[in-house]
Amino acid sequence: MLLYSILFLFVGCALGCHPTASPPGEAPRFEVHHDPIADIWLGELEFVNLFCGTGRIMPSIFTNTLDTVGQAIGGLFRRSANPAEVNPADLTPEELNRYKLDHSLLYFRGRSYEWGAGMFMRSFINGTINRNPVNCGSGITWTLQGRSNCTVDQAMQMAHSYHRAFGEYALLLNNCHIFVERFIEKLINGHCEPFPAATPL
Repeated sequence: MLLYSILFLFVGCALGCHPTASPPGEAPRFEVHHDPIADIWLGELEFVNLFCGTGRIMPSIFTNTLDTVGQAIGGLFRRSANPAEVNPADLTPEELNRYKLDHSLLYFRGRSYEWGAGMFMRSFINGTINRNPVNCGSGITWTLQGRSNCTVDQAMQMAHSYHRAFGEYALLLNNCHIFVERFIEKLINGHCEPFPAATPL
């Protein structure tokens, strides 16, 4: 059991990560928005559904291992709050748990943005893998985080600048939750410019 727990922790954090559940029925409209202001959605994706909307298929031995181990210990790393009591309007980027064992992504103006290690998948270097969340069905739990007047082009430039600003994926210091937290904070505050490049040491 200890071996399975260690495997789950390693694989879970290496691939990406997850925040709090949202009330049933909450989900974005999957279309490009040109309105002056648009909703910012936080997506929470279980690892067994990690490949949904990407055109890739996760090996069954991998999903079976994650599912079995996740049922045993996954609940220990999630919030204890009753999802029915969560008010999306009360949630802030600071409430994201940076070390959860699920995967976090952002949906804004018809596009999804996310960060990960790239195992079994294409590179996350541009802050997206062009996931189509429509093909995930109920596999993603959505939470409305706020609204932003940033444009889709500005959001894409933000995503593309993330790697230059913060470097490679890192298990504890630059995982998917931290990416989403930084992205949401910029969008909500109307800081629509790209992330500034890291200053050389």
